[in-house]
Amino acid sequence: VIPDDVASIGASSFDDCLELKHITIPEGVTQIASSTFLDCIRLKTINLPDSLKGIGASAFERCRSLKEITLPESLGSIGAYTFKECGALESIKIPKNVKTLERCVFQNCNELKEVILHDDIERINSGAFGGCTSLEQMQIPKNVLAIEDEAFRDCTSLRELIYDEIKGNIAITAFDGCNALADANGFLVVSNILWKYIGASGEIVVPEGVKEIAPNVFRE
Repeated sequence: VIPDDVASIGASSFDDCLELKHITIPEGVTQIASSTFLDCIRLKTINLPDSLKGIGASAFERCRSLKEITLPESLGSIGAYTFKECGALESIKIPKNVKTLERCVFQNCNELKEVILHDDIERINSGAFGGCTSLEQMQIPKNVLAIEDEAFRDCTSLRELIYDEIKGNIAITAFDGCNALADANGFLVVSNILWKYIGASGEIVVPEGVKEIAPNVFRE
């Protein structure tokens, strides 16, 4: 139990508390610092206050038993690696004040099936969803400015991207290993760009609507 007059929780405060299963952060806390709950492998539930403004890097990394968490709308920043390897986490909704999904923030969340993003997210940084092998569908925010290297690498179940138009930059390796995104002929096309070809050799007919072919698409 954390007293109500606590305003912040310092770095690594509960790091490696192997028997910690449930915790409630009181109203008034505005920051959870880096690595606060790192390696709390039995932590199942955590209640966050509406006063929370920021979560530091790796704050919940490797909390392998954490199945769900509700992020308050007051939240404005989520640090890199925050939920990395939270292997039981099944769904997440990103609050509207969060504009950047930091590096590897949900990397290797193997059970993550539902991600709800708002349209004002500007950046999906390197490895943000890398290795999320249960993720089957993703809606790309319409105002995103950049999807960085390996942002969705090895999301092997990802079959559908929903978007109107992606105006920002997409890194060449953003969808590496996402072979389920390819069509029946082996073409992986996102936002009118042909990113990868995994079809048979021989005569190749590039799909209609493709306006750009990324480097090394047909390289053997």
